[in-house]
Amino acid sequence: MDEFSKLIYVMKKILFLIIIINITFLSKVSFSQSNDTLRMKIDSIANVYISDTLNAGLVIGVFRKGVNTNDPPVKEIYYYGEVRKGSGIRPDSITLFKLASIGKTLTATILAYYVIHDPVNVRLNDPINKYFPAGQKLPYWLPDSGSTDTVRISLLDLATHHGSIPDAPRNFVSPPHYTYARLLEYLSSDLPSYEMRPLSYKPGTHWLYSNTGFGTLGYVLGRISSEAYDSMQIKIFCDSLDMPDTRVHYNANQLSRLAVGYEKGDSVPFAMVTSEGFWGAGGNFTSMHDMMNYLEWNMGLKNTTLNLLLDTLHKERTTSYNGHSWVGLAWQMDYLKGVHGPKYIWKDGGGDGYSSFICFQDSTNTGVMVLSNSSKDVDAIGINILRLLNPVHTVNIKNISTVIPEKYSLSQNYPNPFNPVTNLEFGISQAGFVSLKVYDILGKEVSELIDANLNPGTYQYNFDASHLTSGIYFYILNAGGFTGTKRMLLLK
Repeated sequence: MDEFSKLIYVMKKILFLIIIINITFLSKVSFSQSNDTLRMKIDSIANVYISDTLNAGLVIGVFRKGVNTNDPPVKEIYYYGEVRKGSGIRPDSITLFKLASIGKTLTATILAYYVIHDPVNVRLNDPINKYFPAGQKLPYWLPDSGSTDTVRISLLDLATHHGSIPDAPRNFVSPPHYTYARLLEYLSSDLPSYEMRPLSYKPGTHWLYSNTGFGTLGYVLGRISSEAYDSMQIKIFCDSLDMPDTRVHYNANQLSRLAVGYEKGDSVPFAMVTSEGFWGAGGNFTSMHDMMNYLEWNMGLKNTTLNLLLDTLHKERTTSYNGHSWVGLAWQMDYLKGVHGPKYIWKDGGGDGYSSFICFQDSTNTGVMVLSNSSKDVDAIGINILRLLNPVHTVNIKNISTVIPEKYSLSQNYPNPFNPVTNLEFGISQAGFVSLKVYDILGKEVSELIDANLNPGTYQYNFDASHLTSGIYFYILNAGGFTGTKRMLLLK
């Protein structure tokens, strides 16, 4: 190779390296901008909550996709408010909160474990009578007043809130005196005030949220394992998933890390330990450290032998009370954004001065965990952040030019009139948040097409209006301070 050829070869190598460095830099800049935008949006959501709750403590955990396809998910935790009123101390990843009814998913995990590992003796369709002491009276359902053909409650009925057992017996003894003995007393009672015998609905046919039902399931699992509830948790999943703080009893060390319920109005911890009759219904104390590991596992992102349980846990078993969301074992499933959005899995918890919410969209490796020491629920926080992580219908966006436009623009759709598909074209001059929505002639939003961060370029959105009726519609683009509106006509 002569000197000139060597020089050309070296220059090509240098140019190649410069291109690679620039691509990497731009990718990091783009991710940083996206990360900053997400942080600002999460901050705005969180600040509304802590303003409404007098600066109550709030911890938000987020899983989301990495920058590139093969990158692992990004795990982030955000902290707000105070661990106790007037303390000025922010919570952190090991601050202790009460989990409340999200603990039902822990009970369901124990159930799934025994169904998978002891299928001969434990089946979801087993009547619960099988696991109680001989002679124990239990709730049942009669088809009519003159019938003796009773229908028994199954393990699956309890785990999906379809056991028809009331949420809590009327006049029940409050914690800490709601023992297993008192639970059995309620379950066997013929008193009309307890609504236990006979049941109001046939088991397996009617959604009826029931803390008593999950408390009963916790008792049954103790009978199956011959172990205390805490011991089952530790043995089956807490140790293997690195969840050292998730317990129904807290110790002296944990007490020093306890977030105090704000509704009490003072600095005295309002964190009564849940009585054993409700352990299965959710009485765990936990930290964001633990729950992020639990969330990561439920999303199938932890490689453990426990992953065998996930299909059993998350399988759609039946619909819930509203007829359009689904129930797994304790977990619930619903559409993230209307009937055209992806499904997500969730569970909430509240009471005793605390509120919690967990949700994830496993096909996109995105999830959210929220813990608070206020009784005001945090469901909306979790759902809104999950929506931020899962922009609607962005799969229909095509980048038709990477040439950076001089200004923002929104073009007339084509074809127009259309039936039922048309193309919406727009230009973005700077990287940032982009919103594209469709409204009917009365100004009602009918479709949210884009809710995402986009890089500069010219884009085309393929809009399918098959779910809409004929008429005039408007589509509006908001990006970088620009707002553009166009009219289109759907003719079917």
